[in-house]
Amino acid sequence: MPFAGPNTLSTEPLEGGIEIDEAQYQAGLEALAAGLHISIENGFAIVDPPPPAEAPPPPPPTLEQRRDQRRDEVRARRWAVEMGGVEIAPGVIVRTDEGSQAKITGAVQLFGADPTLEAIDWEAQPGVWTTIDRETVTAIGIAVGRHVQAAFSRSRALHEAIAAAPDIETLEAIDIETGWS
Repeated sequence: MPFAGPNTLSTEPLEGGIEIDEAQYQAGLEALAAGLHISIENGFAIVDPPPPAEAPPPPPPTLEQRRDQRRDEVRARRWAVEMGGVEIAPGVIVRTDEGSQAKITGAVQLFGADPTLEAIDWEAQPGVWTTIDRETVTAIGIAVGRHVQAAFSRSRALHEAIAAAPDIETLEAIDIETGWS
């Protein structure tokens, strides 16, 4: 005579199990092979498997892991500020993405290398052309350089504050959104 227990079949008696007939035994074998379960709570029954247990929540990050995360947040914020442009006069925004920084640096170097050069043509914004002289290029170069340096200086100060934070509460209180020029 076959027997069934919780999600178990046997041809030998099972402790806590029940006796079943041959048809139930065959149905049980097919059910187990199909990934179903056997219940004996109220007699023999083939049931759906229980839902998977919820994974426990991950442990909270350690102080050092959270410091790493905060440093990454500061780097992302610094990059956004650096690339976001600088206002050199009311309503006059100079782009500061990497390509613009390189072109401005090149223009400053060109004027420095060629004392006979008086002005250059410049596309200030897509489709907006202007002619700029040595003094203007130098002023733009200084403004962009200071803008980039200010972003790095703020980033450094935040990195130092993150390193000095003695606990997660202090670390979380560090405001990385303000203080950028």
